[in-house]
Amino acid sequence: MTIKELEEKTGLARANIRYYEQQGLVHPVRRENGYRDYSQQDLQALGKIKLLRHLGLSIETIRTVQAGELTLSAALAEREEELSRESAMLAREKLVCGELRRRQVDYDALEPEGYLAQLEAEETAAGNAWTVPRPETGDVIVPLRRPWRRFFARNLDWMLYGWLWNFCVVYILHIGPMPEGVERVLQWCMAVLLMLLLEPLLLSRWGTTPGKWFFGLRITDVCGQNLTYDQALRRTWWVLMQGMGLNVPGLNLYFPWKSYERCMAGIPAAWEENTVCTMRGTRAWRTVAFCALCAGLLCSGFWIAAQQLTVHSKGGVQTKQAFIASCNRSVQLDDAGEERPYRLFLNSNGQWQVTDEALMEYPYTSPAGYGAPMEYEILVGEDYGVDGVQIAIKGGDELYVDDLIRQTWYSYEALRSEQGSFCGALAVTRDYYKVVSVPEFFMTGGSGIAGNVRIDCQVDSAGVEMCDVTGRIGIGTEFYDGYALRRSQTWNAAEEDWDVYEGEPFYHCTVTLTLVD
Repeated sequence: MTIKELEEKTGLARANIRYYEQQGLVHPVRRENGYRDYSQQDLQALGKIKLLRHLGLSIETIRTVQAGELTLSAALAEREEELSRESAMLAREKLVCGELRRRQVDYDALEPEGYLAQLEAEETAAGNAWTVPRPETGDVIVPLRRPWRRFFARNLDWMLYGWLWNFCVVYILHIGPMPEGVERVLQWCMAVLLMLLLEPLLLSRWGTTPGKWFFGLRITDVCGQNLTYDQALRRTWWVLMQGMGLNVPGLNLYFPWKSYERCMAGIPAAWEENTVCTMRGTRAWRTVAFCALCAGLLCSGFWIAAQQLTVHSKGGVQTKQAFIASCNRSVQLDDAGEERPYRLFLNSNGQWQVTDEALMEYPYTSPAGYGAPMEYEILVGEDYGVDGVQIAIKGGDELYVDDLIRQTWYSYEALRSEQGSFCGALAVTRDYYKVVSVPEFFMTGGSGIAGNVRIDCQVDSAGVEMCDVTGRIGIGTEFYDGYALRRSQTWNAAEEDWDVYEGEPFYHCTVTLTLVD
């Protein structure tokens, strides 16, 4: 028979039948079309279940009786004893109600101690203590069972703290890029600090945070009032420790999972002591808005990162010192997050130098390509503004020319205007590599205009060719890729061997970058 027929014959709702089936008390057969087919035995079982539930037997007890582990007579005897205790308790409570009513006791004049002692003594004497649930035992604050909503609210707050720190780094503190590991640790520390500073303030003032407000959550004390700052700080600390595991990778998966288990089991967490979390509204628009807000935070975060990773030279006339500062910032950006074999900087006289730290670690490095004679000149106009740069290098084979390539790029970035956005930074790179093709440009020469900068390269060479090299830098074990010159050689097919250039090889290159209108 179908479930509809079963409803009509038993008087049970479909939801009840499905529940008993889920509990393993009835066992319908599945037809080929997927519908359930209930037997006469299922009909009889549901009738029995309905009766026993009327009598107050629990599902677990009925399952035990059905399995033959407990006789029906024993189960009914135990239930009869429970009903007797409940009846006795109700009778005593009825007597107390009648006595209070006859005495016409007002609420203000009520003295509960004597009546409570009488009821508890009678219950203990009758063996009813701890066997019949008292109404007041259910008067407890039950934690809000919305673990996913609370989880997403918490993570939204954390994203906002990280975003706020990144904003301060770029627009207030004006801190340049840092090595990736240092930047991540610093961002984590500042997000923790901002959470401990801002969240208690928000909870004590408004009872919510941006993430909680967005998801309709509010935190109060047991009286419905806003928490004090100390209470909010204590709550935030325990959330950070036991709810998030300090958001340390690995721990930030374990601790939220344990919190989820406690929440679903109705066990209050450490931070929920003396606090109440309430919720308003469960409309679907919150999910859509949450996704949109996260996307907005990510996009704006990329934008802020782009501001940090771009050189803010706005074009026009800039002084020599401003150009030097922009050039050094370009070097920092190039080295950010990497362990370079050496770090260059442009000194106040407009000449490249190696940092003292790099010289201590790699004493054989130099800004002139390991001893190659390189000249760097900043071209200053009549208005004392920087008009361009000229870089020259002379040498023969075995000349390391990577510095020439790098200094050309650094100088171009410092001269190029309008780099205040991520798209602007992409345009800088795109325009540059339309003109400069590494390493061909520095081997054969050429010219072109990239943005507002004209790049000219004049090369006079003989018997050399450019190649990629990988070398050991200094005394350490660091390896570094770059470009170097070697004596040119051609393949002699007749002799099946290489013909090496026998003359005196030389390489003279001059790169000039000038601003154009």
